[in-house]
Amino acid sequence: MRIYIKPAMFIALTISFNSMASIDCSGLTGCERKFCELEYQIEKAKQANNQYKVDGLKKALKAARLTAKSKVTT
Repeated sequence: MRIYIKPAMFIALTISFNSMASIDCSGLTGCERKFCELEYQIEKAKQANNQYKVDGLKKALKAARLTAKSKVTT
């Protein structure tokens, strides 16, 4: 017995499995957690095809990394 999946169903399943394999930031703390959460949000914005949000989140991630770097060197 063969089971055939329609292309639309296959795409829906692929998206579902992709979102289940999302980034898990719960084990991180401090700056590393913030970076992880921003990267997760960037991926979600990319999936939603929201370039404006992607650009803003990338800017926020860059600023967070610079701030963390300056705290380490001081």
